[in-house]
Amino acid sequence: MLKNNILKIGVLLAILGFNNFAIAKEFSWINTRIPYNTTAKELAEKYYGDASDYKIIIEANKGVISKNGFVPKHTEIKIPVTEKFQDQPEVLGWN
Repeated sequence: MLKNNILKIGVLLAILGFNNFAIAKEFSWINTRIPYNTTAKELAEKYYGDASDYKIIIEANKGVISKNGFVPKHTEIKIPVTEKFQDQPEVLGWN
């Protein structure tokens, strides 16, 4: 389903004059609300399988995540969809 949405974004951007599918991926992300205190490195490990990609998450959430990468409980953030992105199941009770 997520890849289907990315494809729709790519088609829309192509209609608007963007011809590179890679550009479409730069404009896509998922929104999630963090149910516990965590760090951008932990999120990068979870969503990308590589903690060293934490800067991608920090860059997408300027002003929300602190410079040291701390993400407070109940914060809503964007997780950019990259080549390494791994969709995570929603956990019941994350509100």
